Amino acid sequence: STFTGTSIITENKSIAHELITNTTSDQNAFIGKNKAVVNIENSVFDKTGNTTSDDNSNFRGQNAVILGIDGSQINIKGSNITSNSNGSNAVFATGEGSVINV
Repeated sequence: STFTGTSIITENKSIAHELITNTTSDQNAFIGKNKAVVNIENSVFDKTGNTTSDDNSNFRGQNAVILGIDGSQINIKGSNITSNSNGSNAVFATGEGSVINV
């Protein structure tokens, strides 16, 4: 399926001191994809909005706060990740080569 969210990064990037939120069901707050290497420091991520599919959340990453797909690498330091919704994993990496370092 196609994932959508507040911030979608498809190329190498560094992020610092940002607030990224998402309140929509079945969306992600942050998505790294397309083999992007993303370095995140001192940022805040917040997710509300319940999933409509426990299976998609538990096995595919739908509704996660931070999602890494398509071989992306997301490196997170000194940041807060919060969720207050059903089916919102804090971080979720899926697909060959996808990595999230927290």
